[in-house]
Amino acid sequence: MHCPGCTRFYCRECVSEHEGRYLCTTCLKNATGDTSTVQKARTFVRPLLKLSFAMLLLFAFFSILGDSLSKLPTLFFEDYKGPMAYEETDGGSQ
Repeated sequence: MHCPGCTRFYCRECVSEHEGRYLCTTCLKNATGDTSTVQKARTFVRPLLKLSFAMLLLFAFFSILGDSLSKLPTLFFEDYKGPMAYEETDGGSQ
């Protein structure tokens, strides 16, 4: 049997009926409008949307954390003497 669209041979398992015609899989994809480009666009856009949403959540989290830390009273940090105060300062001798 020949495909009326491309005149290639096909077997009975490889044929599909579309609008009263029996077409091979290649011609059937062409007749129904292959959506592979739309699916490729979706597979590209979806991860970008997820990344943007994750970045927005991280920005919100760290903004709230920074705002909360800036509102702490200065008495909370009173005992902190800085990183140099806790190192040994014996004049450089070992």
